[in-house]
Amino acid sequence: MKKVSPNRTRLQKLTAKGFVDPPRRNFDPHWIRRQASQDKTGLRVALYLPTLFSSVDAPIQALEDMPRQLAAMRRLAPQVIPEALVAIQTHEENRADAIQALAQLLDRLAVGCRALNVSPGIAGVCLSGFGKVNSLNALTVEAERLNCEAVFLLDDDIELEEECLARLATTYAASGDRPLAVGACKIGLPLKNWSSRFLHRAKSFTRPAENYPHACCMIVSLSVLRPEIPPIFSSDDGYVCFELLAPGEENPLRRLRLLEDARCRHFVGGEGGQSLARIRRMLIHHHLFLSHYDINKARYYAREMLFYGFWPYSPPDFSNGLRFAAVKWILKFVYGLWFMQVWAELIIRGLVNKPISDISWGGRLQPQIENAA
Repeated sequence: MKKVSPNRTRLQKLTAKGFVDPPRRNFDPHWIRRQASQDKTGLRVALYLPTLFSSVDAPIQALEDMPRQLAAMRRLAPQVIPEALVAIQTHEENRADAIQALAQLLDRLAVGCRALNVSPGIAGVCLSGFGKVNSLNALTVEAERLNCEAVFLLDDDIELEEECLARLATTYAASGDRPLAVGACKIGLPLKNWSSRFLHRAKSFTRPAENYPHACCMIVSLSVLRPEIPPIFSSDDGYVCFELLAPGEENPLRRLRLLEDARCRHFVGGEGGQSLARIRRMLIHHHLFLSHYDINKARYYAREMLFYGFWPYSPPDFSNGLRFAAVKWILKFVYGLWFMQVWAELIIRGLVNKPISDISWGGRLQPQIENAA
């Protein structure tokens, strides 16, 4: 959405007043271009990997997986020319150390790729400031400079199954549909704490991430992200979904595809307070997109995706029997109460002129292996 949709209801506009564009600022990008791709012709695809300086002391799973994934891509999708782009965000006072850490990450990636005889383009940027979308927008400028046709959106805390990125790239390249997003199926893993286990169990009924691609691992046309994701939209998942959702078509999700044989793993939730904060952030994101986009997209997303199975607002979900439908309805009811509470808060914020200007990025969850269930 390059500008707010004019086809919105009064209630949408009232809710939207609970948000305000964050102030524009200069993140003072410092680029390190480690190596250029040697391939000249083909489907040029950037791989976005945003992270935080505070996270670089622990292994960055997606970065560790990258050489192996690129080797599989060269074998299964030789027409793809990969450009690996890393972004690190930090506080201004840590900028010099973050730049040094970025250089080391890029060097390690280059060494890993050479060991497997692959030679992608490798570059990275250090930004003074925070917000995931700000990282993605900085990387999009570089992807445009490199003439990329598509980009991989990747989270730094996911574990990619063998050949995951290669399968996504092959499916994207073979499709004549543009713009398009093709995502991996997410496999959630619980930690040992109660909140993570409960959230993992609840998601097995609500299945919130099973009907459209998520930005933890997807390939999407660069045109969707160009010239930028508006800074008010701090969720790349939601932005891609609402941009490509087409409720007027026979298959509204035609440009939003999940690939069953491409999978990634991630940990669900965290400690109790962290899980609650993440759920609240997700609810705020839902309202942000529902209030700013076309009413037809908003209705489809709310009824057929977010609250599917919550009868009578949406059709009941008997796909796995009556017990499944009943448990899902109860969970959607509880979620709906929280959804309404956040909705009321946003309306009040708009009325008293205290809108939300920033929705913080949760960063990655880096549990110790022994904490996994």
